[in-house]
Amino acid sequence: MTRTVPAAGIQPASAEDTRAVFAGLLAFNQAASGDALDDRPVNRVIRDAAGRVVAGIAADVCGGWLMVHALWV
Repeated sequence: MTRTVPAAGIQPASAEDTRAVFAGLLAFNQAASGDALDDRPVNRVIRDAAGRVVAGIAADVCGGWLMVHALWV
């Protein structure tokens, strides 16, 4: 079976590619910071009086920085 190697260049990322990017970034940051990172999720929602979600944030605090992945207001 022959494996097809993608052409070099900028291409759409698969879910596996995206995980590889985050893993590479985390490994680099941990090496640069001496493993001083404490990655904590910060996921919050705001509900209206009827209990419906009307806003929210999906984020992480890592190394004292807030990394916002998604914000809906």
